[in-house]
Amino acid sequence: MKLEQFEQVIELLKTGSFSQAARNLYTSQPNLSYSIQQLEDEFGFPLFLRTNNGVMPTDEAKDLVEHMTIIYREYNILQDYLRKPTKQHRLF
Repeated sequence: MKLEQFEQVIELLKTGSFSQAARNLYTSQPNLSYSIQQLEDEFGFPLFLRTNNGVMPTDEAKDLVEHMTIIYREYNILQDYLRKPTKQHRLF
């Protein structure tokens, strides 16, 4: 499981499409599909239902995707904090 995959899952949720998510993430659709398949293999269940009309999260993935979104958001907040021009960064 990689943080990059969290971003991919979130983008798939936003777009509902592997091809559009791949464009937004500046990658190819086969690379995105492969990455999501690796994550699904690791978790042992599909994250998305794939239909002719796009993708949607499976019931098993709904809670997981919510946690992934929170973690990814918090990671970005931390990155923004660390980019601030200060002499010391104190988290606690």
